[in-house]
Amino acid sequence: MKFRIFMTSALILLLLSGCKTTDPISPITCRKCTWVAIDPIQCMGNPWEREWLKEHEWELYPRELEDKLPIIVDYYQRQGFRIFDSRILVTYGAVCLACSCPAGYTVYLQVFHRDVPELLKLGFRIESP
Repeated sequence: MKFRIFMTSALILLLLSGCKTTDPISPITCRKCTWVAIDPIQCMGNPWEREWLKEHEWELYPRELEDKLPIIVDYYQRQGFRIFDSRILVTYGAVCLACSCPAGYTVYLQVFHRDVPELLKLGFRIESP
């Protein structure tokens, strides 16, 4: 009997640890999530960059990808989207120099299924990292 309780507990812990979240919620909720992706553009042309610059009195925007991700997550959370996990990956080795060109990286956000249609309208696509 003790072995059965131990194995059940171990299985539950294993299942719960498989779903990372950036928000303190129950990992089981991730079953109701979808990954979406967006390729930011250059020249500070993304809404989170413009908002960050205004809020930080036009300070120098972070250059490192790992410093950009919290800004992007915060922006979309303030727009009302619940972000469960997030990733940022370099996806282009070379990019054109026009401001409308991709900046060379992709942002992935794991969100509720119900938020996907609204994020698709904002330029995201359904894609996992």
